Amino acid sequence: MKKVILLSLAVMLSYAVFGQVEDNVPSKEQKELTKAEKKELRNLENEKRAELTKEMVKSRQFVLEADYIGNQTGNRIPVNSTINFVEVDTTHIVIQLGSMTGIGYNGVGGITTEGQISSFKTTENKKGDAYTMRIITNTLLGNYDIVIFVNSYGNASATISGTTYGKLNYYGRIVPVQTSRIYKGRSL
Repeated sequence: MKKVILLSLAVMLSYAVFGQVEDNVPSKEQKELTKAEKKELRNLENEKRAELTKEMVKSRQFVLEADYIGNQTGNRIPVNSTINFVEVDTTHIVIQLGSMTGIGYNGVGGITTEGQISSFKTTENKKGDAYTMRIITNTLLGNYDIVIFVNSYGNASATISGTTYGKLNYYGRIVPVQTSRIYKGRSL
């Protein structure tokens, strides 16, 4: 009886081992095919992202969600992108700086200001895969000159300078206003 049980157990284990070996070893043609498929998918995603970026810049409706904030000397600190952003909606702009450690004027550890855009100029590079936007805005906290650089993948950086000394840099990506995950604090 023991021999029968051991023999049937050995047969079942051999089927399991052979079945796994066949499935886990793809042929060279399958590997190349999957690499080609992956490359094609990546190219399609990049084209979709470039088209979306172009549409956002053209319509002037986007949010730059910042992953890093920097100063004029180049120092960067990582920040929460839901409370650190620049929102552009055709003729209206919201600039927010927040921190997770304090309450601040806006309720999210920083300051929020919004106003009307008085000047908006967009230039495209020769290849058509990067954009430079210059925005002049009037807010309750003052006048700001904002320069935003965006590549075709949606990665962006913004330099905000006001009437006083100093600049603030936002580094992140632009996303459509409708799908943005920002939290706007209390404005002054």
